[in-house]
Amino acid sequence: MADASDGFRYIRYVRLRWRFVAASCLIAVAFAGAVSLALPREYTATARIVIEPPAGADPRSATAVSAVYLESLKTYEQFAGNDSLFQKAAGRFQLRALLGARSIESIKKSVLRVGMIRNTRILEIAATLPDPARAQALVQFLAEEAVRLNRSLTAESERDLIQGIEQQEREARAHLAQDGEKRDGTAGAADAIDTQLREGRNDVGYRGERLSIIDPGVVPEQPSSPDVPMNLAAALVLGLLLPAVYLALALGFQQQRAESRRGGLQTLYKTGDE
Repeated sequence: MADASDGFRYIRYVRLRWRFVAASCLIAVAFAGAVSLALPREYTATARIVIEPPAGADPRSATAVSAVYLESLKTYEQFAGNDSLFQKAAGRFQLRALLGARSIESIKKSVLRVGMIRNTRILEIAATLPDPARAQALVQFLAEEAVRLNRSLTAESERDLIQGIEQQEREARAHLAQDGEKRDGTAGAADAIDTQLREGRNDVGYRGERLSIIDPGVVPEQPSSPDVPMNLAAALVLGLLLPAVYLALALGFQQQRAESRRGGLQTLYKTGDE
């Protein structure tokens, strides 16, 4: 009962001071709105790349994507987010002229975000800049360079594979030419080598994941920062919370003073009776 009466007393106490609460909310919302309007606008553009499994992979394995495989795809984050590529992009799009003379690490940290979308094979590249058109051009450039880098590495790997196959062919044919005791089987062995080489060359182009841009991004029209509605909502909550805490403390202090006075009066009455 004491808790219930304290609650009702607090509600009555707040209702009598509703103007104070309303003024607190109004001031907080007005301040948040003024600050939000004064802050510079920033726009976020996003490009997306899909990572396809190797073309020669089992179709059943392509559908049954494991958590370990998805975790391994995070390697491709460095294709679009490595320092050398961002430095190249910073010079190409004059980011220092736009953002000020800051270190390239600081600019990259504030501008770029690269990551895999959870439980998917989609790599997302996001850039936040005051210029929306430049933000879109930046993410498209990084996405194209990531795809180009992947193709370059794949082509290099395929060249190494072909060179290895050709080296095996030369060694096998040299061995067959020197093997005089098995000349009757030379033609069959040569056919087997040709078959192996043909199968190896057919595998070229089907190794490694393939990166494809599925969304180069669009020029954003709405700023991503500052988030005016969220700032106003947070200010409203804070404008309610602070006076609520203050009034609760004030009510508790008044109750303590009242109890202290009652105790003093009771002591005086007892002393007078004696």
